[in-house]
Amino acid sequence: MGLRILPGRGRVELPAELAAARLPAGMRAKLGLFAVIGTISTLSRIALCALLGRVLLVFDANLVSLCIAVVGNAWANRRFTFHRSGGRRWARQFTESAMVFGAALIISSVALAIPRLLWRGSGVLLEITVMLVSGLLATIVRFALLRAGVFRPERV
Repeated sequence: MGLRILPGRGRVELPAELAAARLPAGMRAKLGLFAVIGTISTLSRIALCALLGRVLLVFDANLVSLCIAVVGNAWANRRFTFHRSGGRRWARQFTESAMVFGAALIISSVALAIPRLLWRGSGVLLEITVMLVSGLLATIVRFALLRAGVFRPERV
């Protein structure tokens, strides 16, 4: 079970279990691309956060790394997942995408705070695990918000 990128077609094939689910037309391809972009974005953000964590507090490193990652993520999703490029609406779409970023910041900040409240001196491995899990949750929330608001089909 896993995603497969189909070379030269710009498409991602989803696992059979998800592919069999009843989704709106075109949603499977969008979910697959969104998952690939989200994975790359999340792993990049974690690596950047780990590097910044050497000179910043973990919450500050999370904020800075998330701000940087959201720009690349918004561009990639706008271009590849939702097939938007150029045009008059790019500024509005990036602004609204940045507002959706707030949901990811809240989710990741709360997730990073929980182990610190429960255990003193939580380790790097726990923080990375927390960032992976919270990144997955934030990705699901972002997809729903982006599709429902920023890039909804009838708005274009």
